[in-house]
Formats: sequence, structure tokens, C-alpha cells
Amino acid sequence: MISQLCARIWNNERFQVDLLAFREEALRIGLGLGNGQRFPPDIITSLLQAAAALSASEIDQHREAAYDIATGSFNGYRGELSGIEEILYLTLARIGNFPAIGLLQSTSAPPASLTYLLPYFRGR
Repeated sequence: MISQLCARIWNNERFQVDLLAFREEALRIGLGLGNGQRFPPDIITSLLQAAAALSASEIDQHREAAYDIATGSFNGYRGELSGIEEILYLTLARIGNFPAIGLLQSTSAPPASLTYLLPYFRGR
């Protein structure tokens, strides 16, 4: 079931366009070449939802995209969107990137509000 969802996300042209633009923005910010393009909250939210699903995929390319979205969101949008830390925690935990999880709150403990979001992600 998750593999079908990941395939639908991955094969969506809009997702691919947004992912490429997001990766380019994250690279510019990482290289200190300006603030880059700011994405509207609905696109960031959509990318984060895709990352949460793709992080559970067995396909390396999907997991790499999820990681790129998570780290780019952390660097560029943390504190701007509600629930972002919970989604980042879930995504990074699924990938198995526990050192990056520690950066979220200087601890590897999950955010307290994550327990309220888990039923939402299980139902998808």
C-alpha cells in the first residue's frame, strides 16, 4: 500500500517540479547565495506530506527526496509552519537519521504533540 502511494507521489509531475525547485533553493541557501525562492506554505506543506510518505519507501531515491525535503524545510521554514517539527521528526525517524532528529530539539525524544498526529498518518 505504501509503495503504491509513493509511486503515485513520485510520478506526479507537479511534485517533481516542486521537488526540483525546492532542492535548488536549498542548495542556494546552503551555499550562501542569497535567500533563494520562498515557497508558499501550501507547497511546503504538500512537500512535507510527500516526504512523510516517501520516507517509508524501500526505494532509495524516494528516501533521498524525503531527506532533502526534511533538511531543506528545517533550514528554511522551521518556526514558520505549525506542525513542521512533528513531520520532520516522523520523516527523519523513518529514514533512520537519528543524529538529525537530535538537531530538531537538541534531543532525540519525539515532540510531545507527535502522539496526536500519528493516527492521522496511519489512516492515510
